[in-house]
Amino acid sequence: MTCGEKRTHRLLAAALVVLAVTGLLLYLPVLRGPLADSRPFLRAGHIIAGLVFAALLAANIPFFRQAAAGRDPVQSLLLAVAVAWLVTGGWLSLGQSGWLAIPGDLSAVHLFLAVLGSAAALFHAVRARFAPRPAAEAADTAIGRRAFFIQAFGWLAALSLGAAWQWLLPAGGKAPGDPAAFKDCNSLTPPPTPAPQSSPPVGGGYQGKFRVYTVAPIPCADSAWRFTVGGLVDKPRVYNWEEFVGLPRRVQVSDFHCVEGWSVRRITYEGIPLAWLLDAAAVQPAARYVKLLSGDGVYTDTLSIDQARLDDVMVAMLIDGRPIPSDLGGPARLVVPQMHAYKAVKWLVAMELIDRPHSGYWEKRGYPADAWVDKRG
Repeated sequence: MTCGEKRTHRLLAAALVVLAVTGLLLYLPVLRGPLADSRPFLRAGHIIAGLVFAALLAANIPFFRQAAAGRDPVQSLLLAVAVAWLVTGGWLSLGQSGWLAIPGDLSAVHLFLAVLGSAAALFHAVRARFAPRPAAEAADTAIGRRAFFIQAFGWLAALSLGAAWQWLLPAGGKAPGDPAAFKDCNSLTPPPTPAPQSSPPVGGGYQGKFRVYTVAPIPCADSAWRFTVGGLVDKPRVYNWEEFVGLPRRVQVSDFHCVEGWSVRRITYEGIPLAWLLDAAAVQPAARYVKLLSGDGVYTDTLSIDQARLDDVMVAMLIDGRPIPSDLGGPARLVVPQMHAYKAVKWLVAMELIDRPHSGYWEKRGYPADAWVDKRG
């Protein structure tokens, strides 16, 4: 390897370290709140590191060709993993910016490739530092066998790390299809009685894993809980829990799509269509937007009146026939199936009708104001 190739390899290693560190900080749910204001900079740094890494890989293509010609499978496999890693990362970046739709499990694929690629790169670095050179292997068959076992063990470890990503880097996911697996600190009575379509759930039990994301401590609802509808309405309302749980409800089956590339499918929700709450409050003609406020005292978001009146937008109280636990945004959370889930405000306690746009929590931090999953206008 020439001095120039060594220098480029060191730069590749540095870019890889930046990618791994920024990716980990962006990924861990426990850090979303503390690092919320830093996430735009972390995301930008992660993307820049990915672009640098891609440019350095492209510059090293001749070296990889030489390695392949020399029958070094490690170099070839590393290149394949790195390219797939960069492709999925680029897709996620474009999707979060509103340019592409994100497939439901792309985040999991990207994370698998990230862990696999990082582990393989680490093994490659250790092997390059300590494994015997090919000439020594040719001169001594015992050393050759040792090199073979080192290489086999390293790739087995790398593949195992990649396959075990969901245990090594927990995403807050719980057992699929069981809302009771999540913590619930709410203490509200009476509990909502599920409709026959909710228990058993018409969706068959949700499919996938939720990740518990918060930007502030999870609020716990008690007898002081209230749901307020105000602003530009003729009939402002403040519901206590007993009144709210007694309102007419509807059941629907919907998918849940996170902008970060993961989904939970066929969830049976039961709740109050948002349009019904707007009608009951008699929205004034001047109102153009619905500002939605979370019980955590921090999170807000906004829908236009037309978006809020979509048939499948609801304030849900049950998920798969059970009260929504506090971990998943209960006792009442917004459901907006056609948009990414940062629009689906958790621990919803208030709606304010307003006449001008409002930038929600994540919109202020770089997310699109319109979060359509299908990328419509």
